[in-house]
Amino acid sequence: MRYPILLLLKHHKMTPVAFAIFTEFLILATLGFLLLWSLEILLPTFVSARINLPLYLGGILSLFILHHAISVWLPQKINPLNRPLRWFLIIFLGFLSIILLILSLLKFPSPAIVIILLFCGFLGYLFRRIYSAV
Repeated sequence: MRYPILLLLKHHKMTPVAFAIFTEFLILATLGFLLLWSLEILLPTFVSARINLPLYLGGILSLFILHHAISVWLPQKINPLNRPLRWFLIIFLGFLSIILLILSLLKFPSPAIVIILLFCGFLGYLFRRIYSAV
């Protein structure tokens, strides 16, 4: 008998509910990090003097890895958002990212700005191709 507790969790009736709550928590944690990062860009050292942002980001990334592992191990499906809400979030977060990128790149030399923008565009392209966001 191998891993009886994991098999019990796999077939328990509350597992989908716990997975949905974990997904919601992960979304709220990511939005909280976005808010803290935006405040840090607009008001330097306002957040970083109190909270270690790289540690917070590492925690969120490890939770994403755990979430993906659970969704693969358990046959759990994540329901996508409806199309208008998804487009609103993509456009809103895109504009917010562009504004924060412009604010953070004001003091950089021009070649560095081009390299950073190309890299950000490449990461966005990879994110869209891997996760089929749209």
